[in-house]
Amino acid sequence: LDRLAHTEAHSSTQGARDAATDQFAFAVALWAALTGARPFAGKDLGELGANVRAGKVVASEAAKVKLRRPIERALRRALS
Repeated sequence: LDRLAHTEAHSSTQGARDAATDQFAFAVALWAALTGARPFAGKDLGELGANVRAGKVVASEAAKVKLRRPIERALRRALS
């Protein structure tokens, strides 16, 4: 699940890796480091993958630490 959570939605299905993939993985790692929670939820690999592809980022209020609004906006943009 961790690998999928750090893989950009289009690259997980197409196998392509580029700067956008790196940016997405960085945003996932930074979100997790700052909040203590993953940016995407999923009970299994299929649900997690669907949430990543749909860009359904969990609410930062559900995380252990609430992000400042400008930081959350920037990370959500990078995760979309």
